[in-house]
Amino acid sequence: MPVTLGVVNVYLIPSDDGLLLIDTGTSDDGAFHVLTQKLSALGHTVADIRRVLVTHYHPDHCGLAMRLQQAGAHIWMSRKDADVLVEYFANPQADVDRAQFFGRHPMPQKLSQRIGTMARLLRDLHAEFVPDALFDDGDMLGWGGISLEVVDTPGHTPGHVAFVSREHRVLFVGDHLLADQVAMLSAQDISPDTDALTQMFASLALMDRFVGFSGAAGHGPLIEDVAMRAQQTAGFHRARLQKVCDALLDEPQTALALSVRAFGEKRSAYSQWLSMTSAVSLLEYLHINQSAQRLTASDGSYLYRR
Repeated sequence: MPVTLGVVNVYLIPSDDGLLLIDTGTSDDGAFHVLTQKLSALGHTVADIRRVLVTHYHPDHCGLAMRLQQAGAHIWMSRKDADVLVEYFANPQADVDRAQFFGRHPMPQKLSQRIGTMARLLRDLHAEFVPDALFDDGDMLGWGGISLEVVDTPGHTPGHVAFVSREHRVLFVGDHLLADQVAMLSAQDISPDTDALTQMFASLALMDRFVGFSGAAGHGPLIEDVAMRAQQTAGFHRARLQKVCDALLDEPQTALALSVRAFGEKRSAYSQWLSMTSAVSLLEYLHINQSAQRLTASDGSYLYRR
C-alpha cells in the first residue's frame, strides 16, 4: 500500500468452483503485481479468481475490484457500502468538503489543503466499479463447498461486514478488529451527524458470540480470539472518549482544537486528520448522549463545549 499502513491482507480460499478472494488491495500496479506474484507461487492466475467478497468500501480493500471483474471475477459487497461508493464515485468534487468533514469542522487553510491532497490520493487508489451482487446481515454465502455467514459490523464504515466460517471457527474481520492497532471511526461517511461510536460499540459487542474464534484481519497479524480482542478494542475507545471528555471546556472549541487537547500535537497532516476524525466521532457520540453541547457558529461550523 502506498500509504502509511504499509500492507493490506487479502485472503484466498480454494473451492470446487474456483478461487474466492476476500478483499483486493489498492488500485495501483504495485498491488496488482504483488497479487499476481503470490497467485503464481500457488500455481494460479488472476483468471482463477471467480468471486471476490469485500469487507468494506475503502480503496485498500476493494481498489482492484474493477481489474478482477475484467479478469472474470464477480464482486460481492454490502448494500450499505455499495450505496456509499455510488455517492463517492459520483462526486469527486466533494473531496475538499470530505477532508473538512463536509465543511462543518474548521481547520487552518494549509492543513485543509494538505488533507485535500491526501483525499485525492486516496481517490487515485480506487477504481470505479459496480458490484455484481449485494448482501445483507445474516446472509449465508455458499458455493463450491464454502459457507460464510455475513455479520454487519458498522463503525469503521457504515456497511462494514465480517465473514464467519463456523466450520473453521474463523472470522474475516476486515478493519473491524486489528491485532496490534485500532482502526479509525468513520464519522464522515454519511453525514456530520453519524454516530459511528455507538455503531462500533454494538458491533464489538456482537463478537461475544464468537468466543474462541480466530480473526483474519485486514492489516497486521492474525487475532487469536476475536471476542477478547473486541473487549480490548471497546476499552480503547472508552479511554479515548474519556480523554475527549476531559478536554472539553466551558468555552466552545473546534474539533481540531479538542483533538490536540485530547490526543496531543501530530507531526504529519495525515496523523492530524486521523486524530481529528476520531475526535469528531467521539464528540458526536457525546453530543447525541447529551454529555457535550454542540453549537453552530454563524458560518455554519460546529463548536463543542461542556
